[in-house]
Amino acid sequence: MASIPPPSTVKETSTAVTDVRSHLLAGGPYLHSVQKPNAIETGKTARENHGLMKQLVPPGTKLPMLVDSRKVGSIDKEAKEVYASETGAFATCVAIVGDNPVVTMMANVFLMLSNPKCPTKLFSNEEAALKWLGEHRR
Repeated sequence: MASIPPPSTVKETSTAVTDVRSHLLAGGPYLHSVQKPNAIETGKTARENHGLMKQLVPPGTKLPMLVDSRKVGSIDKEAKEVYASETGAFATCVAIVGDNPVVTMMANVFLMLSNPKCPTKLFSNEEAALKWLGEHRR
């Protein structure tokens, strides 16, 4: 199955920005969430992010989600719990991109301990993540 087009090639339709992330509904095929450099994610910021993402995704719809965590500072336990338990409300699957050992370790621990409500996988590059999203979009 073909991969989903990268964010730079898809016409932007909607965006939302919080203190720790920017979110883009990329022309309908997926939701793209980018963590800001050295962002500190808490339960409060996670709930704020989820509220905005739910507003971006049309009611009754679930979309694949690409999360760019390459610049993350930290994510506390409560934020991880929010992301694991609530992302399935608007996402069919989640591909997390991280390219450094700290992000990889944090994401792997998150995946092992949190039991996400939708398929979630860690990638070291965006191209592989987008291909996987294209294969798991339903």
